[in-house]
Amino acid sequence: MFLGFCAVLVMLAAVCAGGDLRRLATLQFRFGWLIFVCLVVQVLIISVLPDGHTAMAGIAHVLTYVGALLVVWFNRSMFGLPVLGLGAFCNGLAIAVNGGTLPATRSASAAAHVKVDRSGLVNAAPLAHPHLIWLGDIMASPSWLPLRNTVSIGDLLILLGAALLVWKTSGARPFRASDPGDPEPAAADAPEPDMTEPDMTEPATA
Repeated sequence: MFLGFCAVLVMLAAVCAGGDLRRLATLQFRFGWLIFVCLVVQVLIISVLPDGHTAMAGIAHVLTYVGALLVVWFNRSMFGLPVLGLGAFCNGLAIAVNGGTLPATRSASAAAHVKVDRSGLVNAAPLAHPHLIWLGDIMASPSWLPLRNTVSIGDLLILLGAALLVWKTSGARPFRASDPGDPEPAAADAPEPDMTEPDMTEPATA
Protein backbone atom coordinates (compact mmCIF):
# COMPACT_ATOMS: atom_id res chain seq x y z
CA MET A 1 0.00 0.00 0.00
CA PHE A 2 2.82 2.40 0.81
CA LEU A 3 4.51 1.90 -2.57
CA GLY A 4 1.14 2.42 -4.27
CA PHE A 5 0.72 5.69 -2.39
CA CYS A 6 4.22 6.75 -3.48
CA ALA A 7 3.38 5.88 -7.10
CA VAL A 8 0.40 8.23 -6.94
CA LEU A 9 2.66 10.97 -5.56
CA VAL A 10 5.11 10.39 -8.42
CA MET A 11 2.36 10.82 -11.03
CA LEU A 12 1.06 13.97 -9.35
CA ALA A 13 4.59 15.38 -9.25
CA ALA A 14 5.05 14.57 -12.95
CA VAL A 15 1.88 16.53 -13.77
CA CYS A 16 3.13 19.48 -11.71
CA ALA A 17 6.40 19.32 -13.69
CA GLY A 18 4.55 19.68 -16.97
CA GLY A 19 4.04 16.02 -17.81
CA ASP A 20 1.04 14.56 -19.62
CA LEU A 21 -0.04 11.26 -18.07
CA ARG A 22 -2.06 10.41 -21.18
CA ARG A 23 1.25 9.52 -22.81
CA LEU A 24 1.52 6.53 -20.49
CA ALA A 25 -1.18 4.89 -22.62
CA THR A 26 1.35 4.74 -25.48
CA LEU A 27 3.60 2.35 -23.55
CA GLN A 28 3.55 -1.10 -25.10
CA PHE A 29 5.00 -3.80 -22.85
CA ARG A 30 5.96 -7.13 -24.30
CA PHE A 31 4.39 -9.90 -22.18
CA GLY A 32 2.80 -7.23 -20.01
CA TRP A 33 -0.02 -9.62 -19.14
CA LEU A 34 2.49 -11.65 -17.11
CA ILE A 35 2.74 -8.80 -14.58
CA PHE A 36 -0.99 -9.03 -13.86
CA VAL A 37 -0.72 -12.80 -13.44
CA CYS A 38 2.10 -12.35 -10.92
CA LEU A 39 0.12 -9.74 -8.98
CA VAL A 40 -2.94 -12.00 -8.82
CA VAL A 41 -0.81 -14.89 -7.55
CA GLN A 42 0.72 -12.69 -4.85
CA VAL A 43 -2.69 -11.52 -3.67
CA LEU A 44 -3.93 -15.10 -3.52
CA ILE A 45 -1.02 -16.58 -1.56
CA ILE A 46 -0.54 -13.62 0.82
CA SER A 47 -4.01 -12.13 1.39
CA VAL A 48 -6.67 -14.63 0.25
CA LEU A 49 -5.08 -17.97 1.20
CA PRO A 50 -2.35 -17.08 3.69
CA ASP A 51 -2.70 -20.31 5.68
CA GLY A 52 -2.22 -22.62 2.71
CA HIS A 53 0.76 -24.87 2.11
CA THR A 54 3.59 -22.60 3.21
CA ALA A 55 6.34 -24.30 1.19
CA MET A 56 4.37 -24.24 -2.06
CA ALA A 57 3.25 -20.67 -1.40
CA GLY A 58 6.86 -19.65 -0.86
CA ILE A 59 7.88 -21.17 -4.19
CA ALA A 60 4.99 -19.41 -5.91
CA HIS A 61 6.06 -16.12 -4.30
CA VAL A 62 9.57 -16.48 -5.70
CA LEU A 63 8.22 -17.39 -9.15
CA THR A 64 6.20 -14.18 -9.26
CA TYR A 65 9.46 -12.26 -9.09
CA VAL A 66 10.96 -14.45 -11.79
CA GLY A 67 8.00 -13.60 -14.01
CA ALA A 68 8.37 -9.88 -13.26
CA LEU A 69 12.07 -10.00 -14.12
CA LEU A 70 11.28 -11.70 -17.44
CA VAL A 71 8.96 -8.82 -18.33
CA VAL A 72 11.67 -6.33 -17.40
CA TRP A 73 14.21 -8.19 -19.55
CA PHE A 74 11.99 -8.20 -22.64
CA ASN A 75 11.32 -4.46 -22.16
CA ARG A 76 14.74 -3.42 -20.89
CA SER A 77 15.10 -0.69 -23.53
CA MET A 78 12.41 1.36 -21.77
CA PHE A 79 13.84 4.20 -19.73
CA GLY A 80 13.90 3.35 -16.01
CA LEU A 81 13.01 -0.34 -16.31
CA PRO A 82 16.57 -1.62 -15.67
CA VAL A 83 16.55 0.24 -12.32
CA LEU A 84 13.11 -1.17 -11.51
CA GLY A 85 14.33 -4.64 -12.46
CA LEU A 86 17.35 -4.33 -10.17
CA GLY A 87 15.00 -3.56 -7.29
CA ALA A 88 12.80 -6.53 -8.12
CA PHE A 89 15.91 -8.74 -8.28
CA CYS A 90 17.05 -7.58 -4.82
CA ASN A 91 13.66 -8.30 -3.27
CA GLY A 92 13.29 -11.60 -5.12
CA LEU A 93 16.74 -12.80 -4.06
CA ALA A 94 16.07 -11.99 -0.40
CA ILE A 95 12.71 -13.75 -0.58
CA ALA A 96 14.21 -16.81 -2.29
CA VAL A 97 16.93 -17.38 0.31
CA ASN A 98 14.45 -16.91 3.19
CA GLY A 99 11.84 -19.45 2.18
CA GLY A 100 9.39 -17.07 0.50
CA THR A 101 9.33 -14.25 3.05
CA LEU A 102 11.19 -10.95 2.82
CA PRO A 103 13.11 -10.55 6.10
CA ALA A 104 12.52 -7.42 8.15
CA THR A 105 14.39 -6.00 11.11
CA ARG A 106 12.50 -5.75 14.37
CA SER A 107 13.50 -2.10 14.72
CA ALA A 108 11.99 -1.20 11.34
CA SER A 109 8.82 -3.17 12.09
CA ALA A 110 8.46 -1.44 15.46
CA ALA A 111 9.06 2.00 13.96
CA ALA A 112 6.41 1.41 11.30
CA HIS A 113 4.03 -0.22 13.83
CA VAL A 114 3.86 -3.38 11.72
CA LYS A 115 2.80 -6.49 13.62
CA VAL A 116 2.65 -10.02 12.22
CA ASP A 117 0.21 -12.00 14.33
CA ARG A 118 -0.66 -14.91 12.05
CA SER A 119 0.95 -18.07 10.78
CA GLY A 120 1.48 -19.08 7.17
CA LEU A 121 3.18 -17.12 4.43
CA VAL A 122 3.65 -13.40 4.98
CA ASN A 123 5.13 -10.90 2.56
CA ALA A 124 7.67 -9.47 5.02
CA ALA A 125 8.34 -10.19 8.69
CA PRO A 126 11.15 -10.46 11.25
CA LEU A 127 12.73 -13.92 11.04
CA ALA A 128 14.66 -15.88 13.61
CA HIS A 129 17.65 -16.53 11.34
CA PRO A 130 17.41 -14.24 8.30
CA HIS A 131 19.74 -14.40 5.32
CA LEU A 132 20.84 -11.30 3.40
CA ILE A 133 19.02 -9.12 5.91
CA TRP A 134 20.54 -6.01 4.30
CA LEU A 135 18.32 -6.70 1.28
CA GLY A 136 15.24 -6.99 3.49
CA ASP A 137 12.97 -4.39 5.06
CA ILE A 138 15.56 -2.55 7.11
CA MET A 139 13.88 0.88 7.02
CA ALA A 140 10.54 2.34 8.02
CA SER A 141 8.67 4.82 5.87
CA PRO A 142 8.61 8.42 7.17
CA SER A 143 6.21 9.09 10.02
CA TRP A 144 4.72 12.11 8.21
CA LEU A 145 3.47 9.92 5.35
CA PRO A 146 0.29 7.82 5.62
CA LEU A 147 0.15 4.03 5.20
CA ARG A 148 3.40 3.48 7.09
CA ASN A 149 5.26 0.28 6.34
CA THR A 150 8.71 -1.25 6.30
CA VAL A 151 10.83 -0.57 3.23
CA SER A 152 13.74 -2.36 1.57
CA ILE A 153 16.50 -1.20 -0.76
CA GLY A 154 14.71 -3.09 -3.53
CA ASP A 155 11.50 -1.17 -2.84
CA LEU A 156 13.33 2.15 -3.25
CA LEU A 157 14.90 1.00 -6.53
CA ILE A 158 11.52 -0.16 -7.82
CA LEU A 159 10.01 3.22 -6.94
CA LEU A 160 12.91 5.09 -8.56
CA GLY A 161 12.68 3.05 -11.76
CA ALA A 162 8.93 3.57 -11.98
CA ALA A 163 9.37 7.30 -11.38
CA LEU A 164 11.95 7.57 -14.18
CA LEU A 165 9.65 5.70 -16.56
CA VAL A 166 6.64 7.90 -15.72
CA TRP A 167 8.54 11.17 -15.92
CA LYS A 168 10.31 10.30 -19.18
CA THR A 169 7.18 9.01 -20.90
CA SER A 170 4.96 11.87 -19.73
CA GLY A 171 7.50 14.46 -20.86
CA ALA A 172 7.85 16.06 -17.44
CA ARG A 173 10.80 18.33 -16.77
CA PRO A 174 13.76 17.83 -17.09
CA PHE A 175 12.94 15.36 -19.89
CA ARG A 176 10.63 17.70 -21.82
CA ALA A 177 13.39 19.44 -23.74
CA SER A 178 14.74 16.16 -25.13
CA ASP A 179 11.42 14.47 -25.73
CA PRO A 180 11.59 12.90 -29.23
CA GLY A 181 7.84 13.22 -29.52
CA ASP A 182 7.92 17.02 -29.50
CA PRO A 183 7.96 18.60 -32.97
CA GLU A 184 11.19 20.30 -33.94
CA PRO A 185 11.05 23.98 -34.84
CA ALA A 186 10.88 24.65 -38.54
CA ALA A 187 14.11 25.84 -40.06
CA ALA A 188 14.24 29.37 -41.50
CA ASP A 189 13.69 29.61 -45.23
CA ALA A 190 17.01 29.91 -46.99
CA PRO A 191 17.48 31.18 -50.55
CA GLU A 192 17.77 28.38 -53.06
CA PRO A 193 21.18 28.17 -54.75
CA ASP A 194 21.45 29.11 -58.42
CA MET A 195 21.81 25.78 -60.23
CA THR A 196 21.92 27.27 -63.77
CA GLU A 197 25.01 26.43 -65.78
CA PRO A 198 27.24 29.35 -66.83
CA ASP A 199 27.33 30.31 -70.52
CA MET A 200 30.65 28.95 -71.86
CA THR A 201 30.20 30.07 -75.50
CA GLU A 202 32.83 32.52 -76.84
CA PRO A 203 31.65 35.87 -78.24
CA ALA A 204 31.65 36.07 -82.04
CA THR A 205 34.64 37.97 -83.61
CA ALA A 206 34.09 40.80 -86.09
